[in-house]
Amino acid sequence: MRNLDWTDEALCRQVDPELWFPETGHTSKAAKEICARCPVLQSCREWAAQTTAGELSVAQGVWGGMTERERRQQLKGAA
Repeated sequence: MRNLDWTDEALCRQVDPELWFPETGHTSKAAKEICARCPVLQSCREWAAQTTAGELSVAQGVWGGMTERERRQQLKGAA
């Protein structure tokens, strides 16, 4: 999924990007709430799964409503 046209419709583009990269000890709850309402959630989740798996190595932060740890756990479960 190299085409990132779906990002034009992403709700995350409308708020502070720092929300998707919470500092250690802070919660990702607010970012996940926005992701849950996003019309491109599935496209974002698919892109994040690819990058978490190492294709682009851009897996930090909340993507597709999931943290890096959650994505890695999901990938381990799928293997």
